[in-house]
Amino acid sequence: MQNYVPSYQKIIDELNKLPGIGPKSAERIASYILRSSEEDFSELINSLIDGRKKIKKCKICFNLSEMNYVIFVKMFQEILRLYV
Repeated sequence: MQNYVPSYQKIIDELNKLPGIGPKSAERIASYILRSSEEDFSELINSLIDGRKKIKKCKICFNLSEMNYVIFVKMFQEILRLYV
């Protein structure tokens, strides 16, 4: 393992916590992130933040979803009421 400046090493360490990302991959991703434009970096960060806020596991099918469970149930009940 190389000796990197602490802030760069912290990025590598955090990326290395992701499933399937080993130390070498973490180094490559960290390097890519630091070389990317400010715009691309902001897009990445904003998409992670936005996704973390919006995406939840569906309580019915357990797939990832942005739809609120309560809204889904109400829509489903309304559909049933109209067609049954």
